[in-house]
Amino acid sequence: MAEDDWAEHARITLDVAVHHALGMTADSIITTVRGHPTEVLLAAARGANLRVVGSRGHGPLRRKFTGSVSERIVSHSCCRS
Repeated sequence: MAEDDWAEHARITLDVAVHHALGMTADSIITTVRGHPTEVLLAAARGANLRVVGSRGHGPLRRKFTGSVSERIVSHSCCRS
């Protein structure tokens, strides 16, 4: 897949997901980045007060072999009281 193709596909996929979830187009800044999802998301969220991540729900067996981005992000997050 060409460099521009994957980025455009990501933008289209996000637009469709936002429209489906919110019923409209939300104002947002879209950045597409190649890399391991956990590393990319942690870098993008550095300094954030809140991180929201979802789960595909592949199940415990597949997670055992592939890991979970959500679980990795939680393990690298700190909670302040």
